Amino acid sequence: MLKNIRVQNFALIDQAELLFDEGFTVITGETGSGKSILLGAIGLLLGQRADSKIFRNNELKCVIEAQFILNEKAWKSFFKENDLDWEEVLTIRREILPTGKSRSFMNDTPVNVSVLKEAGARLIDIHSQHEQSLIGRRNFQLEILDAIAKNEEALALFSQQYKYWQDTQKSLNEKIKQQAEWNATADFIRFQWEELEASPVGKINTKETEQQVETLENAEEIQTVLQSAIHLLDGTEGIATRLHSLLQQLQKIGRYGSEYASLADRIKALMIEAKDITSDVEGLADQAQSNPQLLAELQEKMGEIYRLQQKHRVQDGDELLALKDTWQSQLEGLGNVEDEIVQLEKEIQETEKQLLKTGALISQRRKEAGTVLETELAHWLQQLSMEHAKIQVALTSCPPKADGCDDVQILFTANKGMTPQAIQQAASGGEISRVMLALKAVMASRQNLPAMILDEIDQGVSGDVGLKMGQLLQKCASQMQVIAISHLPQVASKANHHFKVYKEHGDERTLTKVISLDHPQRIQEIAEMLSGKTPTAAAIANAQELLKA
Repeated sequence: MLKNIRVQNFALIDQAELLFDEGFTVITGETGSGKSILLGAIGLLLGQRADSKIFRNNELKCVIEAQFILNEKAWKSFFKENDLDWEEVLTIRREILPTGKSRSFMNDTPVNVSVLKEAGARLIDIHSQHEQSLIGRRNFQLEILDAIAKNEEALALFSQQYKYWQDTQKSLNEKIKQQAEWNATADFIRFQWEELEASPVGKINTKETEQQVETLENAEEIQTVLQSAIHLLDGTEGIATRLHSLLQQLQKIGRYGSEYASLADRIKALMIEAKDITSDVEGLADQAQSNPQLLAELQEKMGEIYRLQQKHRVQDGDELLALKDTWQSQLEGLGNVEDEIVQLEKEIQETEKQLLKTGALISQRRKEAGTVLETELAHWLQQLSMEHAKIQVALTSCPPKADGCDDVQILFTANKGMTPQAIQQAASGGEISRVMLALKAVMASRQNLPAMILDEIDQGVSGDVGLKMGQLLQKCASQMQVIAISHLPQVASKANHHFKVYKEHGDERTLTKVISLDHPQRIQEIAEMLSGKTPTAAAIANAQELLKA
């Protein structure tokens, strides 16, 4: 339950603290006194977005703090998941600085706003006046049915299956698009790949071949130079003959000193090197033969490579080979895409089968919950002076959506003999207020929430209907803590606890104040609600009777 709330520097509130208890609490006050400011403060505390208008004093921070008494079994896992130390009393504090930055704490541990929102969804069911406009919306109606049907686990499974189904469909569409794009260019890619495959690219070493072509093109010049070299090396007047003659001369004087013998040895080494060079030159001369046929073949191959380099705007054969590998991968990928498409289609069929199976289970439970809702709403509406009201829950199948395979319409009529129509079209404002309260009564025992806050759910009703609304809120308060902002004296009289919100006008500013009313003060407040600022004796007597009833 909500134990207390403290508000500082929020809207028209300078400082305010409310202490709550179990049962039914009502908050009353004149129109414009600031009753809904408290609701806004609680919403801010539980993660709603703050704006610059929240500050009473723009130079001070806004602080909202509340304490909740928790059930350990229901909340222990939440504390563990969010790395919080378990305490039976949960203190939530939110501070909004004048700069616009905010800080949030749970038991003095900093937390993100997302954690506040998660906690808020488990702590309080807040009904604002805006919520009544939601009654005709599909999502709102399905949430009610799912809460009755206890579809939480099945919906979580369905959501997981639906996401995978959508993601797989997206992947399939991308693959089909890719296949179409590749098919449009596959013939051209295959032609280019085959052209490179048939070419000399990768089959010859271009650098070596270029050198070979250059050699063959200059074979005559090379041959001439090499033959001249052979003559100079090994001719009758060549280097070899002269070195031999020199060696003989040096050998004659070798016995006159070691330095002469050393010279002879060095000449011998030159003769051996000259002989090796001559042998190499003769070999090269034999190779450097003119071969017009081979030259033509090599020129043709290199010409084809140069043409392909120019065609594909690359610098060398390596880049041509890289292009060829890319095209080959694309051609192989085309075949792989076809296999992937077949596999994805199988996965979609299987996932859709499981999705529809889960959806069918959810739908069946919703149908059963619809019957329960029709019966229980009729019961509660009878107690709110709508004896002839009829509710029908119309479920129809639809293609899978994120929340199942159903569309829903809650149909309503307040009059005997009339055909029920969509509730947002058939119900008046007062009737919608009563239907919403009846829905809250139906859900009170099923939502397992500690507290429910209602903002003028009695809007559009009065008199005996208001009294019955108060009695119904009393019954709901036996299941959970109920806090209602109300303008009806009949509703206020049924509360266990009563707060009054009022404005205090000073010389320089107006403040919203909140006080807890004792029994005599409640008589006065309810009498004023009945007849105005200066209640009559009859109004005071009426207020006393209402509080006794």
